[in-house]
Amino acid sequence: AASADSSSLTSALGTLSVNPLPASLQVSISDQFSTKQLTRLRQQLLQEASVDDVVIEFTWLQRLKSLTQLIERLGLILGGLFALGAVLVTSASVRLAIEARLEELRVLSLVGATRAQIRRPFVYFGVFYGLGGAIVAAMLLAITLIAIEAPLTDLLGSYDIPVQVRGFDLSFLGTLLVVGVTLGVIGALLAVRQRIRGAQETLY
Repeated sequence: AASADSSSLTSALGTLSVNPLPASLQVSISDQFSTKQLTRLRQQLLQEASVDDVVIEFTWLQRLKSLTQLIERLGLILGGLFALGAVLVTSASVRLAIEARLEELRVLSLVGATRAQIRRPFVYFGVFYGLGGAIVAAMLLAITLIAIEAPLTDLLGSYDIPVQVRGFDLSFLGTLLVVGVTLGVIGALLAVRQRIRGAQETLY
């Protein structure tokens, strides 16, 4: 029905010597422009004598902006929770490792081992634990991106916004590994400090 109406309108316009409909121009603006900048642009265009009206679709811009902010905040919250969980899990694992080797640590303390020497193996344990957690996190992120690529493309495609989900580059992977190792070391240091302080009278 829509194509028939369009064909009838085209045929009707063809019989006229002059097009009675006002000229219109559709412009795509870069996504770097803010709402205030678009409002100022509309006011500037309305001052032109040849421009009767300027229509800017602010509704979908506001929705897209709100959706982007929601996703960013959810990402920050989830990232913070995962980081806290990584520290707590590493700390608990290191505490179990310390408990399993507590008698050995007492012997090392008696023969003159320093606190740094006693702490070093568990810090290494935290490093490898954090490294493994970072690799698992990268795998989960890759699976998540693959899962949401199709619906995200459909959603943003309805707003005429092209979407291209790319794989991880070396800088992102490097940052993820560094963060994972750092969290592992922090968890290990917390566990070692708490447990050694708790058994200080027996170790030292």
